Amino acid sequence: MNKLARQRVQEGVTKYISGGLKALGSYIDRDKPFNLYQNMKSMLDSSYYLREDGSGGIYQHVLDYPDAKVPGATDFFYWEDIDFSQGPAIRVNHVSMFPQGFGAAKYVVTNKQLYASHHIRMALQVFYCVPDTQNPDKPGFYLIEMNDSRILDSGVSSGFTRSASCHRCLRLAISFRRPISPSGWSFLSRRNPCRRS
Repeated sequence: MNKLARQRVQEGVTKYISGGLKALGSYIDRDKPFNLYQNMKSMLDSSYYLREDGSGGIYQHVLDYPDAKVPGATDFFYWEDIDFSQGPAIRVNHVSMFPQGFGAAKYVVTNKQLYASHHIRMALQVFYCVPDTQNPDKPGFYLIEMNDSRILDSGVSSGFTRSASCHRCLRLAISFRRPISPSGWSFLSRRNPCRRS
């Protein structure tokens, strides 16, 4: 990432930390502006995985950060440089960890995309750590991952197929991420799962 891009990312994250999604405004590179706050609210309201009522305040934390922080939650931000078959993309993400969980989940982590240079307009991952209720003395937990996104619209007829392929590639990359490796990513092979033959 070059110096100007790093500066823009830092400015955006600083703006978000003080004013949330509302401060980031809208993407205005299409005929119809894409408002980040309104679309995140719409995505959450139509979901079944993180409802406003009964989420222990996590819904509000995700939507209205920093004004609606859950006590005890930890937040951090990171950027990643991902190479899709359609070219590299820079993503900026906000991770929130909720050690109190809610419902059957004893620990919840959300990963909200704040910005992507292309491909995906908005994305949210929610990870739930759920203990085995049949064997409460058994150590460990089930890790349940839920993903939702708003994919970039495309003017070409094959745009959906390309976007869907990129989403699969993103899921593979996230599934095999190894934070301790120097590059931050680990792939099963050199073959790009998104590249068409």
